Amino acid sequence: MVGATAQGPYFKTGFSQYIHRQAYLKGSVGYERGAASGSDFSTYFIDATGHYTFYSVNPNFFVNAVAGISGLYEDVEKKEVTLDQSGSSIGLLIGLEAEIYLDHRWAAIVNVNQRHYFQSDFGKNRWLAGVGIKRILGL
Repeated sequence: MVGATAQGPYFKTGFSQYIHRQAYLKGSVGYERGAASGSDFSTYFIDATGHYTFYSVNPNFFVNAVAGISGLYEDVEKKEVTLDQSGSSIGLLIGLEAEIYLDHRWAAIVNVNQRHYFQSDFGKNRWLAGVGIKRILGL
């Protein structure tokens, strides 16, 4: 998955496991490169989310509610006037995700989520929006 935040682009990959016809769990890791407050930084994040399908247009288009937890590590490029603000934080996220099944093995995904990190130096509240491809593995 690729996407954007207020500070710059991000990239993410993950896996999911269905627990019910309308619900699945997802784990993912990601990387964001950005700039804020005059400093360049990299963010590494890990998410654990639950997804629930609450709306279906037809058998190939679904809208999911997303909620979960997220952890991040921010690494700030050191500059002469910048204090070391590298560190980690845990947070919560909520969002929406649309899945459009292209066939029984591939789906296009569009998502947006709002995150709240409890100790982030580059914004406690962040949004992420992205698009990606989902590969469905068979038994």
